[in-house]
Amino acid sequence: MNNTDKLNEWILQSAGAGQLSIADISDGQQTFGELYDQRDLLICTILNFYPDISWKTKKHFNDNIKINKGYFIAGMYTPFGQATFYLREKYWELMHVAELDKAPNCDNMSFKEALIRVFALGDIANRFHDDGEDGKFK
Repeated sequence: MNNTDKLNEWILQSAGAGQLSIADISDGQQTFGELYDQRDLLICTILNFYPDISWKTKKHFNDNIKINKGYFIAGMYTPFGQATFYLREKYWELMHVAELDKAPNCDNMSFKEALIRVFALGDIANRFHDDGEDGKFK
């Protein structure tokens, strides 16, 4: 186990024991909580911009899989496949998209594939550099 794995394990154990809040961990610029707020608001904005192809739901497509308490799934259909995201429940009312009984069947896209599908909607997929490893932007 490398140092990063050890640190992650310690953080999860400490958070589970109520000894720290992951949301308050900072890189010196922003906390995880602030970064997740930005992420969630950006996803809400993008999906609201495309309401005809976007949706939200509180149930997973597989009835045996429960969504973590306090979260919901939001997604969109793109010409390249769907892109889905778990968002915190406090953003539910900000999503002005169709509400589904449960999520559509997922194609098991990776996080990176979901980003590429969303970027393609804005015709900026060509700005994404994919060397197969780090998925960094040019």
